[in-house]
Amino acid sequence: MGLNLKERWSHPGERLARWTPIAKANSLLDSMSPRDRRLFLFMVTTIVVVVTLLAVLQAKKHLRYLEQEIARKEQQLALVQAETTRFENLKRQISALEKQLGENPDFNLTAFLEREADKVGMADAISINTRGETAKEGFLETMVSVKLRKRSLVDVVRYLYAIETAPQLLVVKSLRIRTTYRSRSDLNVDIDVSIMTPQEA
Repeated sequence: MGLNLKERWSHPGERLARWTPIAKANSLLDSMSPRDRRLFLFMVTTIVVVVTLLAVLQAKKHLRYLEQEIARKEQQLALVQAETTRFENLKRQISALEKQLGENPDFNLTAFLEREADKVGMADAISINTRGETAKEGFLETMVSVKLRKRSLVDVVRYLYAIETAPQLLVVKSLRIRTTYRSRSDLNVDIDVSIMTPQEA
């Protein structure tokens, strides 16, 4: 007659001891001499320790890998943040530049260059020619060629300073200076100046 549920679980220790693998291990230990038993237990303990150490070392190796990955990701994040800041700064600079380019739409480059030449006493020694306009990515570039003849270095420097410090964004595209044949103190100067203005839609 079978045991009821209460009797079946009343002695779990005895049932565990009768479990086949454990029973075989107990039988093996009982058949060993004390010396062999100590050697066997030492080997089992050594194996457990080695396996545990290997597991710990593997866990530490994985932890170091994770730490390196975190450091690399943090470095990448820092680079992204730096590039984002740089991009925002460039956007602000472009916005300020577009605003500056759009100011004073009635500005006349030729008239400005003639006026500045008159201020430094070179109205009779200057020749100005418009070289045309070129469309560039939503802007219109106007190019003007200026020729100065037989002027002193001081006059040339003052004139270039007026161009560079103009409220409008003027660009000296090319500059050629050479002395005259008769006097090394007299200069002939060729200047190409341009200005960018927003192109009308």
